[in-house]
Amino acid sequence: MGHTSEDKGERVHRRETSYEQGSEDWKMARKGKVTGSRAACALGWRGRQEMEEYAKQVRSGGVNSTEINDAMRWGSMCEDHAVATYIHKMPCKMFKKTGLWIQSDDNGSSWLGVSPDGIVDEDTVIEIKCPYMAGNPFPYRKVPVSYVPQCQLEMYATNTSKCHFVCWTPKRTFVYLIERDQQFIKELLDHLRSFWDDAQAGISPKWTSGIDVLKKAAQEISDKSKLLQTLESCRKENAMEHADFNRFWKRNEPVPKRKCTGCGKLQVICKLNPCKNISTTCKANPTTLQSFQSFTYGSGQVPNSCHTDTFLEAIFHPFTHQVTPSSANFQNSSAALDALLEAIIMQEQGNFHTSKMVLWNYLQNNTSNGQINFPIGKIASLSLIIDTLCKNMYQQERNALFSLHT
Repeated sequence: MGHTSEDKGERVHRRETSYEQGSEDWKMARKGKVTGSRAACALGWRGRQEMEEYAKQVRSGGVNSTEINDAMRWGSMCEDHAVATYIHKMPCKMFKKTGLWIQSDDNGSSWLGVSPDGIVDEDTVIEIKCPYMAGNPFPYRKVPVSYVPQCQLEMYATNTSKCHFVCWTPKRTFVYLIERDQQFIKELLDHLRSFWDDAQAGISPKWTSGIDVLKKAAQEISDKSKLLQTLESCRKENAMEHADFNRFWKRNEPVPKRKCTGCGKLQVICKLNPCKNISTTCKANPTTLQSFQSFTYGSGQVPNSCHTDTFLEAIFHPFTHQVTPSSANFQNSSAALDALLEAIIMQEQGNFHTSKMVLWNYLQNNTSNGQINFPIGKIASLSLIIDTLCKNMYQQERNALFSLHT
């Protein structure tokens, strides 16, 4: 199935393939194209380094070399459960799976590919996410900004007007409604085509202020997206399952904003840095550390690293939601911000140990007295970590980073 339309006076062609997601044919067909799932990367929303690496992949026709981590494995294995939940709990006449949709221009250049998870009743596209949250899965409280381009591209490719963003966890499933935004799509396609053209020419991808404007528009789309339904999750029989699935099925979800009864601060601050009121309890019951994701999933192997864990955990969500390319002096960023951004990206991918070591290695090897203040295995206070980063950032970066709302 395919259709043709006019963009900027140039005919464009969009066609559906029968390639099943994850198959070898699907992987081959995606080579050399900008894909919906990597659109945020192509826009530079995940950092300059990842943007340039992705441009090299698009040019060479290579594949993403990122190792399959637990979060990715969890998402792929839980998708069948998410589809079962949607079909059984949402009112829809018809749900059909769909393949890879490829866009070509009038010259025959196939440059864009998107893979929706399904189409409902002809006019609604389905995008499924199964957040792992480093072993502490709970639904997104809103549509993450980084997924907005993917959803808009899927509506564009399939010529639909709505997207149901399905966020599945073992306990609950949230279904959000995202409306098609034609102006956003037009500007998004312009930026992505520019990225693809630069990649094919071997030119470093450009960043313009328009990309920052586009991210703000994506934030507005996210804010306007409606929570349609909160569903009790279904479990599909005979589906391939993640090793941790049974452990999560009956587990109560965490309360992200839970506070310490001793000092009133967020527990994320006190878990690994006990205040006086709860330090005795923590020492007597070290298993409380396991509720702290960074410690449990890899970072606990480095002694005396709890303050680095705490800093990355506390700053992760406000950083990813509020720091934009322009607010972080994107084109001429400091080494301190580059290291922090790389650590945040590793954190987002579930690579907690790598995340911590990226930041720690920068502090130790690239700051004044770093060998004294930040030797591996020595406790470094939160105030010292923050103060050192501040001193090594530009003023604009400090203003953006340390005025975050947590």
